[in-house]
Amino acid sequence: MIPYLILLSLFTEISASPCVLVDGSGDKYLDVPCLTFTSALDLSSLSIKYLQGTWSHMSGITDIKMRTNLLEEFPDLSEAGGSLIKLDLVKNSIHTINPAYLDALVSLQQLNLAHNKLTQFPDVPGPSNTLKKLDIGGNKFTTVPVLTYLGLNIQELRVPGMSSLKEFSLSAILALKKIKTIVLTGSRLPAYLDLTPFSSTLRNIYYTNM
Repeated sequence: MIPYLILLSLFTEISASPCVLVDGSGDKYLDVPCLTFTSALDLSSLSIKYLQGTWSHMSGITDIKMRTNLLEEFPDLSEAGGSLIKLDLVKNSIHTINPAYLDALVSLQQLNLAHNKLTQFPDVPGPSNTLKKLDIGGNKFTTVPVLTYLGLNIQELRVPGMSSLKEFSLSAILALKKIKTIVLTGSRLPAYLDLTPFSSTLRNIYYTNM
């Protein structure tokens, strides 16, 4: 018989606050080996600046939320990449994504990187067969990234709240082979922009010019 506490950890989100420590500079970090296995992990609003340690004991996790922290780089979740389906990194200070870290997330279906400080986005094949929803709104892009590999199965692309966004190239829309919905609310793109002639699958564009 599986102990009750183990069953509980498999199906509920467990508080990770006891695993958040402070280093000699006063920065908070997540001691990953301290975490108890769970399928869904909420690390939101803990002022975490970086992660430390291996995720090997967390293989099998499917959902990680790290909203409203102080992360400056995309975290290395490679050891959990085979099972991770949802990753939420909204409202951090991420300005860099190591392509290898993203490429390792081969089961990822939803990625939310809204409200960070990204200006570039790596086009990697790792999650290309599974990724269906990508939110990169509220960053610092001037043009929508061309995702030749990563965009193969994306059905919903959200890029709202970016006053810096000035261009959506033909290459970018043609790369999204299965796109159904694009959210461009709050951009500086021209009001006459019409992407529908360039995509046979696109059904909805939500757009309000600033």
